[in-house]
This record gives sequence, C-alpha cells and structure tokens, in this order.
Amino acid sequence: MAVARPNILFLACKANIGMDTHPQILRLFGEPDASFFELLFPMTPTPGTAHPWRLLLALILVASSAFATDRDGLFKQLHGIEGAQEIRAPWLIEKLEYRTSCGKELEIRMGHLEEAGAVPFRGNILYYQGFADSMLNHDPLFTTLTDAGYRIVAFDYPGQGGSSGNMNNIDVMEITRIGDVVLERLERRTAAPGKKITLAWSTGGLAAYLAASRQEVDAVILIAPGIHVRALVGRFGAVTLPTLTSRPVGEGDPHVDPIRPASPLLVPLFAARLLATSIRSHGWTIPASVKGLVVLTGAKDRYVKPGPTEKTLRRQAGHFEILSMPDSLHEVDNEVDTYRLPMLQAVLTFLHQLD
Repeated sequence: MAVARPNILFLACKANIGMDTHPQILRLFGEPDASFFELLFPMTPTPGTAHPWRLLLALILVASSAFATDRDGLFKQLHGIEGAQEIRAPWLIEKLEYRTSCGKELEIRMGHLEEAGAVPFRGNILYYQGFADSMLNHDPLFTTLTDAGYRIVAFDYPGQGGSSGNMNNIDVMEITRIGDVVLERLERRTAAPGKKITLAWSTGGLAAYLAASRQEVDAVILIAPGIHVRALVGRFGAVTLPTLTSRPVGEGDPHVDPIRPASPLLVPLFAARLLATSIRSHGWTIPASVKGLVVLTGAKDRYVKPGPTEKTLRRQAGHFEILSMPDSLHEVDNEVDTYRLPMLQAVLTFLHQLD
C-alpha cells in the first residue's frame, strides 16, 4: 500500500518563518508542482524507504527561497501588512481558454494597455515575460510605450501571475503559440497591417529569439534574453527580488504580483526544456529582414550570461543593435534610473526607426 508523505515545502515554510501555515503561502511561493514532489518523495510500496538526499534538496531549496529575500518583508506580506500593490495602469484583463499542444486545458490571463489617445497610434507590441514573472510587474516600461502611442498586449505563462496550470505544461515554443493567439485577440487593427513587434525579457527573450529565427516577427526587443542561461539561478536556485534588481525594497517598487514559482527546481520539466532550447539557440541564424535591439546586463546578472550571449549575437545576428548595461542586474526595466532610463531611451529610438 502506498504511503503518502507530507508536503515538506509547506512544513518547512512553517518552521522557517515561525508561523502557522497561511493561505498566502500559495500566493508567494506558488502551488508546488506534483511531479517535483514525486521526484523528491516518490510513492513507494514499502514504508521507510526515504531518500535523505531528496529531503536535503527540498530543505535547501526552501531555505534559500525563504531567507534569500527580506525576512521581515516576507512576514509582513504573509500577514497582509504589506499586500500586493494596486494595479496602477489601466489594464483591460481577459481570460483565454487555451489547450496546449499536449492537450492540457489552461486558463491564461491576458490583457492589454491601450495607447495614449493624445498621440498617433504607432502599433501593437506583444510582450513575453520572464520566468516567475507577471504581466502586471512592468508598468513603468509599459507606460513609457503607451505614452508614445503603442498598445501593449501581454499574457501570463501557466502558473504565473493570474494563469492556471504550471510551467511544466509548456515549452518555449508554446510561449510563441500562446502569444500568437493573444495578439490575434487583443491587437488594434488598422487598414494597413502594422509590423509585428515583440518585446521580451529573460525567458521570454529566448522565445522571441526563436520567433525571430523563424521569421515570425518583424522586430524584437530582447532584454537580458535567455540565450545563455545559468544552470543555477538567483540565490541558491531561488528567484529573489534582490537578485533581480538593485532598486531598494519599497522604493518605487513596481511589482504587483509575487515571484511564482519560487525556483526552476519546482518545474523541472520546463527547466530542462529551457536549458535544451537555450543550447540549441546558439546555432540559430537571424535573417537580416528581422530587426532587433538587445539589452545586455553584466557579470552581476545571476540568471543569464551576457558575455557568451553577446558573442552568439555577433555571430548569428550581427545586424542586431546591442546596448550593454554592465552594472545592471537582470530586470533592467525595473532597475534604478541609472540603468532603466538609458534602456527606455534606446527602446524608443529603436521603435521610431521602424516607422
């Protein structure tokens, strides 16, 4: 008879944070993926056949997730003292019923930000988010673009932001498929079809790079793209705000939704596919007809490798413009103004050149 083991993630969270299990644990850490716990604690017919290394791995992951962030800030969030910020931009949110290529039924949160009415409409921009990200977490970047006349169309990946499922349900190619459906639903149509422009960050940058290699877009803007990803990201494998941006916590923080999932280790199938796709991308050649701007970070980036990425781009996409921000952390658009503002100016200049 199979013996079910306890959910060690939540027990460890309870012990480490020193409090009763709280409903917002799910909101902060994400719903654990069943396949991950089956890997750590498989259902075995013989009791007492525990795997100590698996228990150790789970405890290390939980400890890094809990303590790599500000502990007091986490405690306040769990108790509702400092909840998620209000959505500042006028998002028009919808739900998309989507069936993946492997038959999984998902509910995808999608939405758009309308272009400013005081300026001429300049086109639609499809946004691909990063891992553990949310479409609601980049309002400063999006506001700059809508003020310039662009409509922003975006969606959340499975298990991120407001979408159901988890990242194990998709791969990088599926991100582009969902994006095509979302853009078809939410773009502003004009008499003359406009250029297909994709703005992407991190994991989304790899998806956009894939679309560029297949000539499925006219232009891409890649912010710290996952072309060369690190095997162990963030802090000891956990995605944390201090490793994403050097902006002081609470100082104009634009993040609305929490980091979810807390680590690629919680979605091992997607993580493995991401690494494999990243390696394959080194041989993709980008046609000259696809324009591109790439914003690269520096050695402090704990998620991607800017140096090897630049070498690959020089070789495979030599016509792409490259802006290097050697002291910036990974989430450039939410960094301090020293890095954020030059990036915004470069993005606007690049977009204006497409007109």
